[in-house]
Amino acid sequence: MTKGRVFVFAILVHVILFASCKKDSLEPTIEAATDYALADGIINDIFNIVDDAAKNEPQVLRNETGLSVAFGCYNASLEVTPPDTFPKKLVIDFGPVNCLGIDGRKRRGIINASFNGRYSLASSKVTITFNSYFVNDNRISGTMSIINTGLNSGGNTVYRNEIQDLIIQPSTSEVIRCSGSVTREWVSGSGSATTVDDIHLLTGNIKGSARNGNTFSGSVISAVVSDYSCRSFVTGTTDLVIGNNVQSLLDYGAGVCDDKGTLKIEKRQYLILLF
Repeated sequence: MTKGRVFVFAILVHVILFASCKKDSLEPTIEAATDYALADGIINDIFNIVDDAAKNEPQVLRNETGLSVAFGCYNASLEVTPPDTFPKKLVIDFGPVNCLGIDGRKRRGIINASFNGRYSLASSKVTITFNSYFVNDNRISGTMSIINTGLNSGGNTVYRNEIQDLIIQPSTSEVIRCSGSVTREWVSGSGSATTVDDIHLLTGNIKGSARNGNTFSGSVISAVVSDYSCRSFVTGTTDLVIGNNVQSLLDYGAGVCDDKGTLKIEKRQYLILLF
């Protein structure tokens, strides 16, 4: 091999090794971003289930007939209390073994939703807890709450979703923790007797820690769209900080219903699978 070829070969090896090391150095960041996307999606999923169950239970919604169920699988039962008295506890039971829902997700266990007033009224609050609840074999524990903050200036109902130390366990040895506050504006579907055409615009922030120990903190830049007809977020962007100083952008897409997002770090882009 000539000296020239040896020199070129050495440069190529150096470039390949540098690129490989650069990718390897970002692996923990990509893993933490993936855990953030999982947590973000599960929080949205829990809200959607409670929202759907509440709208199917006349005593916690308003004095009307129940609405249709969008998810399937669960049996929602209301603890017996005198009519028009609160609090009321709604038990959303998916059963002891995995049940495949309409949205393609497997769930088992129980979500408890305690209502301090009618769900449709401003200032009402729902406190959410879990009994051996799993979604796609991720165990969920901790506490969430939904607060109806009333109508905004555009005439749309707005909910505030408060997350208090939600714990997600993909396995017994893996833990994702998160907390935060998400504002949800109900922009479409309020006029129909089903939740499957509902669309919410989400803003706010979620922070926590990933399975690998890295912290994450996400703040919505462009409203994230939750469309009940699609299992994953369809559009929106979030400013995502991993660890102490890794700045990135999580892009949920351009409106296509799929489970793919893009993580942008400086000039590089990585595929992130959404929940």
